Amino acid sequence: MSAGCARSVGAELVVAGLAAAADVAEGLLDRGLIAFCGDLGELVGGGREVAADLTGFVEVLEELRLQTSRLAQLFGRGIRAVEAAHAGIGDGGDGIGGGGHLGLVVRLLAVDYLGLDLAHVPRHELIAGLAGFDHLFRFHLRLDGSAGQQDRGHGACHQCFHGNSLSILGCRRLAPPARNYTPTRTQVWVTRRDRPRRHQAGQWHDNAERHELAGRPAAVLAWSFAVQCGGRNRAAKDGSDDRRVRQTFRSGPAATMPEETAMQLKDTALFRQQAYIDGAWLDADSGQTISVNNPATGEILGTVPKMGAAETRRAIDAAERALPAWRDLTAKERSQKLRRWFELLMENQDDLGRLMTLEQGKPLAEAKGEIAYAASFIEWFAEEAKRIYGDTIPGHQKDKRILVIKQPIGVTAAITPWNFPAAMITRKAGPALAAGCTMVIKPASQTPFSALAMVELAERAGIPKGVLSVVTGSAGDIGNELTANPKVRKISFTGSTEVGAKLMEQCAPGIKKVSLELGGNAPFIVFDDADLDEAVKGAMQSKYRNAGQTCVCVNRIYVQDGVYDAFAEKFQAAVAKLRVGNGLEEGTDIGPLIDDRAAAKVREHIEDAVAQGARLVAGGQAHQMGGSYFEPTVLVDVPDSAKVAKEETFGPLAPLFRFKDEAEAISKANDTEFGLASYFYARDLGRVFRVAEALEYGMVGINTGLISTEVAPFGGVKSSGLGREGSKYGIEDYLEIKYLCMGI
Repeated sequence: MSAGCARSVGAELVVAGLAAAADVAEGLLDRGLIAFCGDLGELVGGGREVAADLTGFVEVLEELRLQTSRLAQLFGRGIRAVEAAHAGIGDGGDGIGGGGHLGLVVRLLAVDYLGLDLAHVPRHELIAGLAGFDHLFRFHLRLDGSAGQQDRGHGACHQCFHGNSLSILGCRRLAPPARNYTPTRTQVWVTRRDRPRRHQAGQWHDNAERHELAGRPAAVLAWSFAVQCGGRNRAAKDGSDDRRVRQTFRSGPAATMPEETAMQLKDTALFRQQAYIDGAWLDADSGQTISVNNPATGEILGTVPKMGAAETRRAIDAAERALPAWRDLTAKERSQKLRRWFELLMENQDDLGRLMTLEQGKPLAEAKGEIAYAASFIEWFAEEAKRIYGDTIPGHQKDKRILVIKQPIGVTAAITPWNFPAAMITRKAGPALAAGCTMVIKPASQTPFSALAMVELAERAGIPKGVLSVVTGSAGDIGNELTANPKVRKISFTGSTEVGAKLMEQCAPGIKKVSLELGGNAPFIVFDDADLDEAVKGAMQSKYRNAGQTCVCVNRIYVQDGVYDAFAEKFQAAVAKLRVGNGLEEGTDIGPLIDDRAAAKVREHIEDAVAQGARLVAGGQAHQMGGSYFEPTVLVDVPDSAKVAKEETFGPLAPLFRFKDEAEAISKANDTEFGLASYFYARDLGRVFRVAEALEYGMVGINTGLISTEVAPFGGVKSSGLGREGSKYGIEDYLEIKYLCMGI
């Protein structure tokens, strides 16, 4: 059979069969999820029968993966029913020993690799619930252990797992798996047992057992993989028949257990895969989850619940219940709890930084720096809690006294981005909690683990239940509930201008207070009297930090004619020294972009500028590491009509523009709808004041490329947002002013 023909038949069989299973899957819950799992095993096996000889079998599995998303929810909903009904199958009633180990093999082969999401199910429930799966899949298993290859029949399958020293978890009989154990080498051979032909494929017996796929011969499939703690998997070298298809798996939390071991955290409890509502760690009502990828490798780190309006409503209700007690604490009592949270953040800086690098991609040094920056907001607002001052106003009549007091606004919500997954949370939660408010946080789906780790530390710090909740899941469903629910009195959002405008519109009917930190298009102006070496240093810091994925990073570099060539040469030389790589590797300056869409936008801006006459002098293409890595790029002689002059790139692209005089520089810098951050380098004192006052931006960096600090107000004008975060002004958005007029 030709590869093309077999590929077509195999793909059709697998995809069509599994799609049919999905159509009837809802009804299967009533008859037992085990029967459905048996069906999945038959379908996968059927596809293997045709595709076993194909080097392109992985492509067949990728098509199969597309059909499994509908089934993931069913597994999540039915897992406990499986446990209750079948925990006694494996090894005389014991769900941990015997077939319990086989359950994890099934998870590795049929669940994780095929995309079925069970990561949110506690490990002990998964082991117990999947015990005896070998009976249902009708597979033989052979394990290649230290004593040599063992070939066991179906009835001896459990004993095979017990007796082999290199079983999938390396556990003794009847003993639960060691918490931090990962075997160094394991091979699992899955061989489908010959069975007589029955009725047509897709039909069911009355006892809900799956029929044989009609007309298909029995086949043998070998999947070889090795599990290596903290490293990549390697296919074991053996002398097996080359007709068997060997698939090498990438290691990592998605493919190995436990996940916290692969992450190498000192405190494994910081890696949370459940949302935090009213002091409890919870799954989504639907059982659905969202996978979180490592942008440096593409591997799945884990999952978080895909929650919606109902769970968000419960978090809001919990925040409302917790509000009176938290509001009534003295400022000093709130301050002490926030201070303890700050201390825990700094004590766990290494773990939090590593977790952030894994899910966001930024270099580890930058990630640890962000943790310190994030913690600084908690420290600052712990003190600001004690400085919420009012006023005494001279009365307008002799028998009147006028007082002004400030009170917490109430239940608040924060919607945070992926580029600074820690700092954007504390910059909002710090002032909210200091003011006496409660808060519901919706973190970015790309980087939820940082938020969950921080709220774990908040709980340890003594922040009461309900005061702080983290809801993960659908941005649309969660956002709609936060904006529509009348109990929420303020929303703070960091993200795109488009989404910010939509949130304002949704908040308008309820007259909710909003704080918006939105898009930017920061100019960086170099005048001819500037210190060029310092200007290059500042531009490098601002442009390439976090691979250019910051809202205040330099997006347009304007250089005066007299120093343009000299600056461009120095800047290009500095960019050439940048090292692109995995953020966990020492010496990395630039990590991957968050995803392929981000890389595509950088490429689009480069192509547009070059098409209009710009010259590419550094970078300009995807990095050789692949994925979403992109070379640090420099364009010179960029025209003002280019997209990069009008749009925020959010990537490692630095375009250089020319200008003649001060007036032209100011005009070009202000020629944008955005007004978040701006920068310029000059020595003339008069010019410094003139330019600083003329720039239409909420923040201006003068002879510096780094402007963010907890003690200064952060925010923009025009389409870059409303309100300020950080500093003494940051807490004002979480307070209501009340005027008291007293007659005496």
